[in-house]
Amino acid sequence: MIVTSHGPGKVDIKTPAKLNLYLEVVGKRADGFHDLETIMHTVDLFDEISVARADEGLSFSTSGIDAGPDEGNLGLRAAQIFFARTGGRGRATIHIHKNIPMGAGLGGGSSDTAAVLVGLNLALGEPLAREELIAMGNQLGSDMAFFFTGGTALCTGRGEKVEPIDGVGPFRFSLVYPGFPSITRDVFQNLNLGLTKTKNNTSIFIDILKNGTPQALGRAFFNRLEEAAFRTASSLRQFREQLKKRDPGAYHLSGSGSTFFRLVPDDSEKSLGASTLQGEYSPAMFDVRSYTPSDQ
Repeated sequence: MIVTSHGPGKVDIKTPAKLNLYLEVVGKRADGFHDLETIMHTVDLFDEISVARADEGLSFSTSGIDAGPDEGNLGLRAAQIFFARTGGRGRATIHIHKNIPMGAGLGGGSSDTAAVLVGLNLALGEPLAREELIAMGNQLGSDMAFFFTGGTALCTGRGEKVEPIDGVGPFRFSLVYPGFPSITRDVFQNLNLGLTKTKNNTSIFIDILKNGTPQALGRAFFNRLEEAAFRTASSLRQFREQLKKRDPGAYHLSGSGSTFFRLVPDDSEKSLGASTLQGEYSPAMFDVRSYTPSDQ
C-alpha cells in the first residue's frame, strides 16, 4: 500500500488489488478451512482510503463502484476491532473510494481492511505494533496479512502465512471482470479434493515465475479452484467460453473468481475490449502492471 499523505490526525492511502498466479489446495483442516499454497502478486489497481481523527463518533462511507452495505463492510468491522483493542470510543472518519470490484478474486475487501488498520494506527499516533494490526486483520480474513507486505509472496496455511518472493516481474496483465461476483464460501463447498490425483509443485512454479519465459509462465499459471468456481456458477463458465473464443486458453481465474487475467508479454499489444464481450452483465477491463512496495 502507498501512504499518499500523512498529516496531523489524517492519512490517505492507496491500497492494491492482487492476483493469485498459482493456487493449490493442499487439504481440508479440522477447523473446516483449507490449507493452501498460493502465490499472490499485487498490481496497480488501487482503492483509495482516507482516515481522519474526529472529535466524536465513528463515521464510515464509500464511493466509486458498489461496495455493498456499509454495515457489512470489512473496513468498518476492522475499525470497530481496532477501537475495541485500543480502548478508544471510535473517534474517526473513514472513507473508501472503490476501484477494485467486490467478489472478484482481487482481494479488494482484504486490501481495504489492511489499509484501514494502518491508516487508523498512523492517524492516532501509532498505538499498536504492526504485528498487532496483522493479528486483527487475520480475525477478518485469511489473506489480510499479505496486504501488509504486498509485492509477490508464497502464502500458506489458510493464506495467513506470508513468505515474500524477490526477483519477480514486473509484468503486465489484462484483467476481465465479468460484471458479477463469485462467492468464495460456495466455491470451496463445491471443491472436490477426492478428484485430485496429484498436487502441483509450488517450487517448480516459483522457478518459472522468476526465470521462465513469458510463454512458459503463461502456461504455468494454475488455480485448483477454477473448476469448483465453474460448477458453482454456470454463468462464469459461459463467460470463460466467450474469452476462449477470442483468446483460447490464455485467461486464468484469480482466487475463487470472478475475475480472469492474462499475461501480456508485449507492451505494444492491445488489451481485449470489454465491449467485444456479450451477455446480460456489464464486463469491465483493466490493463494493469505489477506493483511492489518499492514502486512508491
